[in-house]
Amino acid sequence: MKEGDIYRWKWRDPERDSAAPYGDYHCKSQIAVFEGGKLFDTFWGSGPTDNSYLSAEKVELKLLGNRNELDVFSDREDFYDPEDLIVMRHSNDTRAKTLIKRGARRSPAFMRVSLQENIAEAERNIQSAIYDLKRLAVAQDAIMRGKIDKIHF
Repeated sequence: MKEGDIYRWKWRDPERDSAAPYGDYHCKSQIAVFEGGKLFDTFWGSGPTDNSYLSAEKVELKLLGNRNELDVFSDREDFYDPEDLIVMRHSNDTRAKTLIKRGARRSPAFMRVSLQENIAEAERNIQSAIYDLKRLAVAQDAIMRGKIDKIHF
């Protein structure tokens, strides 16, 4: 481990990992940083606390990158290969920065997926608007005929 390494982690002990309902991950982000010669979970955000230190022997680690070799990201995440991004956000810090590997560029493949998702959403919105217009036309017709007691829109 070297200073600034960022990891995803989980407990090695299967019982601790699967304890109901959330495993033993209460007040844990499962994002760890090696800083000051120690490994700590980032849940509390303001730096390591006694409760946030992790023993490397008790957790399985997946190295994501080193913050000294990454840049702060400010584009659309869905335009990039997720392997190029390190999302530091979690339930206790929804504004944490996303980091990007130096030299990473937008991915045409991921941009196409995002484009298709946006097209599908726009088509659903069109269908929903058509349904709303038909429903409102029925209500308008009922009002014009004086049948207002059972109209809801």
